[in-house]
Amino acid sequence: VEQRPEGPDGEWGYMQRRVVGEAIDHAMGHEWQESISVMQLFTANLARLAAMAFLFVALLQVVPSTSFVFGLSNGPLAALGYSVSVSPGDTEIEQGSPVVILGRFEGKMPSNVSLHFTPVGQQPQQTPLTRSLDDPVFGGILQDVRADMQYHLEYEGKHTREYMIRVYQNPELLRADAKIVYPSYTRLPDKIIEDTRQIAAVEGSKITLRFTLNKPVATARLNPRSGIALALTVDDNDPNVLTASITASQSERYELHMADAQGRPNKMPPRFTIDVHKNLPAEVKPLFPSRDVAVSPLEEINLEAEVSDDYGVTAQGLTYTLVGMESQEIRLDPQAPAETSRIRHLLAMEDLKAQPDQLLTYYFWADDVAPDGTTRRTASDIYFAEVRPFEEVFRESQSFQNE
Repeated sequence: VEQRPEGPDGEWGYMQRRVVGEAIDHAMGHEWQESISVMQLFTANLARLAAMAFLFVALLQVVPSTSFVFGLSNGPLAALGYSVSVSPGDTEIEQGSPVVILGRFEGKMPSNVSLHFTPVGQQPQQTPLTRSLDDPVFGGILQDVRADMQYHLEYEGKHTREYMIRVYQNPELLRADAKIVYPSYTRLPDKIIEDTRQIAAVEGSKITLRFTLNKPVATARLNPRSGIALALTVDDNDPNVLTASITASQSERYELHMADAQGRPNKMPPRFTIDVHKNLPAEVKPLFPSRDVAVSPLEEINLEAEVSDDYGVTAQGLTYTLVGMESQEIRLDPQAPAETSRIRHLLAMEDLKAQPDQLLTYYFWADDVAPDGTTRRTASDIYFAEVRPFEEVFRESQSFQNE
């Protein structure tokens, strides 16, 4: 049966004629048609058909959902010949990111492919996909995806299944506000600073920071450059608002670190700087006579000094002591709280009944409020006033006469 004429004129060759002849002779003597019964042939054909059906069903179970040998909407045989895989399929992206959609075909190639997508709350839209040179890939890009959306590909009257793009947001700080409650000694009113990253406060001030976020977070902390991180509290009325309280003691820089329920952190932790202005002691500067002097028992000394303080002094004055007597403190209350004030006092030596060769010491002082609320005193250097005799005789020195 398998023999074919091999001669130049379509004739059988000698060996072919011998093979065919011997086969016919053998068949006539052995009854080949009776070797296999009709029932055996029927059973073999039936088994072959069952095996093909089993293989067909198995293929339907093995082929993945993203490979479309069979169309989903037009029946299993409608898209026979097309096989397409869609990338990225079902996915999650950060809000505002672009998404590249690719359809890769195997086997039969469609002439055109279009992308159909429907953002949540919007009308369906479509855009054609472009084939990449001779590659079996059609692609396109969705710019600035802001909301969840469904999408599928359509080609030659057929389409893939619907895929889902879900959009997420990383935690992000929208604004930061601060409320400053100054210490009472500053006599400054409370202050609210809106949408700020840098705060200046007086030592001892109570600072309440209010952070408004784009979404609730699972963890949040305010990390200083060194030391222990500060915990933040969720506002009772708004889960997107966190608060933290700080007592200003020294200048510091903080970073806000947070993460949502899925563990996504904020990309660029915002920085906050708190500049603390120290509550410095008052300064006392003697103006007159600002040196040691010699005075007579009847002289009046005009004493004067300048006092300066960042938030004003609560009291000022001078203290003097005449040898042999107890120290006397003269308290001069400032007329009004001010950064600078003057101490002026006329000290009469006659009222002190000063005697020649006695020594008078004096110094100026000023009181202000320390950061802990206590009274703090600052004093100037001590100056001396020597009591000389009322009358003094001056004689020309011997060395001057020799000249």
